[in-house]
Amino acid sequence: AAMPNGKRERLRFDGGVRLLEFVSPDMIAVKIGAPIRMAAVAAPDYCREHGIPEHPTALENHTCLTLRFHPHAPAYDWEFEKNGEEIVKKVTGPFIFNDSEVCIEAAKEGHGIAFVTEPEVLEAIETGLLRRVLSDWCPPFDGYHLCYSGRRNISSAFQLVIDRLRYRD
Repeated sequence: AAMPNGKRERLRFDGGVRLLEFVSPDMIAVKIGAPIRMAAVAAPDYCREHGIPEHPTALENHTCLTLRFHPHAPAYDWEFEKNGEEIVKKVTGPFIFNDSEVCIEAAKEGHGIAFVTEPEVLEAIETGLLRRVLSDWCPPFDGYHLCYSGRRNISSAFQLVIDRLRYRD
């Protein structure tokens, strides 16, 4: 981070929370939540007008509402799995959001298909504002992890955080 005197200071942090499937070898990941699913969702009106994709490759014929949380980062890939077949889609669309709530609102308004964590859209699905698409391609995965460097000693305070947050089945 740039300091007022123009010098750069290296930011120090103890750990971070991530949705992950893998972590670099020098990091330690501690599971802190139950398994969750991603959900591809669209408004019923969108589905009536544009149809429902039966396979992830059919997303090429749909309006995808993409997410990225850093302005210079690429949009997140959409990852699907069914019966051992894994498909990673680099989706594009007319909208790129940096806020999943705004992306979900756009989906509710019929602007396209969103791909977000299931807990974020469960109420909208239950009330009929959104419907799942490709649900059999969205199996549960490990979910949230607390990640920290395995290269340095951790403080006793951070160890307490780890112990408190650790998910127990």
